Amino acid sequence: MPEGNRYALKDKFRHKDKVLEILEKNKIKVIDIDKNIFDKYDDPLDLFNEMKIYYNEVAYKLIANYLVK
Repeated sequence: MPEGNRYALKDKFRHKDKVLEILEKNKIKVIDIDKNIFDKYDDPLDLFNEMKIYYNEVAYKLIANYLVK
């Protein structure tokens, strides 16, 4: 997948919108890291390693800090 497609597709990436809908319907709580962290970051691609596949150290720190709140 070309770099950035995930953010161009937004909630349609890997059928995220449908997955969230099913989880909500079944009253399953979700922590949407994409919405709560990555969407609020100026350039979300900066939170990935050089190959843009895995989160980098900054991303893991942001996620950990969000989860302990």
